[in-house]
Amino acid sequence: MLKAEINIGQVKITKNQQKKHYSQFSKKELELLENRISKLDVNYIWGSVHLKEKRTITYNPQDIRNVIKNHKIIEYNTTKRKDESIDKRVVLRGRDTVETDRGTMNLCIVLSLKNSAIVTAYYNSALEDTHKNLNLNRYDENLKIVV
Repeated sequence: MLKAEINIGQVKITKNQQKKHYSQFSKKELELLENRISKLDVNYIWGSVHLKEKRTITYNPQDIRNVIKNHKIIEYNTTKRKDESIDKRVVLRGRDTVETDRGTMNLCIVLSLKNSAIVTAYYNSALEDTHKNLNLNRYDENLKIVV
């Protein structure tokens, strides 16, 4: 059985990060991101140190590949790294469900478009997490999507 943690409504604020929610994307921006993701070779995706050290969830590597192939883009963000470079990332929510110790879930991943790394992974409830109470104040609708 896969292990999941649930922190509904406890979205962390990441310092030095700007985000754009999918509801704020233009059709062209969504197509740009989907085109970029579709060109990724899933055999060359790798896990970040953070992901490898994460012990609060378990997942199957094939599940990560499935998310990349069959997903909904949740957000695009730019994150300033410790070396001052800017990482361009997308949050992808898998459309497939998996059974975990917390129930039926969708696997979500944060994927770096800069280096094809999976920054982190987590589960969202497939039945309960519909983002009805999403606070769009954390998002910048004017953020330019550049891949």
